[in-house]
Amino acid sequence: MDGKFEDESVIGVACQNLSTSLMGGMIAENTGGLNQAFRSSIKATVLTHELGHLLDLVNITTPMMNEHQANGNHCDDSDCLMNSAVETTDLAS
Repeated sequence: MDGKFEDESVIGVACQNLSTSLMGGMIAENTGGLNQAFRSSIKATVLTHELGHLLDLVNITTPMMNEHQANGNHCDDSDCLMNSAVETTDLAS
């Protein structure tokens, strides 16, 4: 989508178990500039994360095998794909 979500900190969403959307406006604003991540890298990371939601990687419809849930349906391990943060080198974002 070429826009933003109502919560502007959201850059991707999984819609039930059917589809996913990336917020192109937010991704464009926070990538590609000096000291910012490559747009393609952020898109690939966010898309993979959202597909993880569609595959139920963090307790949406099936019970978890190992407790690691934090912040809704996200992982508390900062190195996990299902963590809710996208880290960039952009100090302003």
